[in-house]
Amino acid sequence: MFKYILTILYTLYCWVATLVRRVGKVFMRKVTRLTELQRIVYGEVLGFRRIKRVEESLMRSKNPDVIRALEELDCGVLDGRFEARGTRKVLVMKATADISTAKKINMKLHSRFVNGLQECLEMIFAFKYLCAKLKVLRDTPYSSDKDEDEDKLLQLWTKMMKGTELSGRKSKQWEILGFQGSDPATDFRGGGILSLDSLSFITSRYPEVSQRLLHNSHHPLYSYPYALVVIQISFLAANLCLEGVAKTHFYNRYPVILRLDREVSPMDNVMWRAELIKLFHEFTTSLLIDFDSLWMASKPKSIMAYSEIKSVFDKTVIKKLKSDTTCYLIEVRTI
Repeated sequence: MFKYILTILYTLYCWVATLVRRVGKVFMRKVTRLTELQRIVYGEVLGFRRIKRVEESLMRSKNPDVIRALEELDCGVLDGRFEARGTRKVLVMKATADISTAKKINMKLHSRFVNGLQECLEMIFAFKYLCAKLKVLRDTPYSSDKDEDEDKLLQLWTKMMKGTELSGRKSKQWEILGFQGSDPATDFRGGGILSLDSLSFITSRYPEVSQRLLHNSHHPLYSYPYALVVIQISFLAANLCLEGVAKTHFYNRYPVILRLDREVSPMDNVMWRAELIKLFHEFTTSLLIDFDSLWMASKPKSIMAYSEIKSVFDKTVIKKLKSDTTCYLIEVRTI
């Protein structure tokens, strides 16, 4: 009975809140002569807050033309048209025009709004595209039968253990890097090929960081399995993206993401995709650096404290990402 009453009260609350919001929107449009979208774009600087508010406003819209415009962008993400700059620009411009028409906004008179909405749409659906690719990579298992996967793994050893020859593809030496046994392939089951890509990225892009972290992982008192930690941090980063929690970070990186369009040729979808995924690996690297700092500062009595410290770390990251201004950047000098 009590649950039934709570359900009724919650339903009533939602109905009243929706009604108040709709009345408020009508009132504000009458007073300002601007739509909710215009007030957001004109009133917020470009970054997480503006992009997120525009996204929420669009997702709440009941206008069929707005819904169709968003569905067309979603289709562009799924069928690959969003990858190439040429077709991406066409999709975003058409969606902007359709939404402006649906909202009865004069595009010539409000050119600043049009540009602002285009930037928001590009960021919103670039993030959706990134999440779609991350899910594929995370769900793609490592395969010892694929030369590409094997070469990437062996390159990891070569770059991390310069001057030390690997005795064989399956060797206890892999434990030096923090794998659980003689065959690293078994450790990629949870994070798929994405976790191997994260290991490879950190090693190639930030060799001094990877070497420093590997050195820390062999601390005589506070050791931890480096490779396994990278795999788990990569998995965490992917989940944060797929659950939408990491939007704060990526939306605040709008200067880098929007600049990709100017630096990549109109039809070079491969480079644009690679650069976007690189931003994910940089996010993972930044999280890894923070975890290493927390681990060392915690001075764990043994590796048995790993689960507890990792749980604290996860909660800290999620809490930090709730701040509108959060943006994880790699500061090598702090390593």
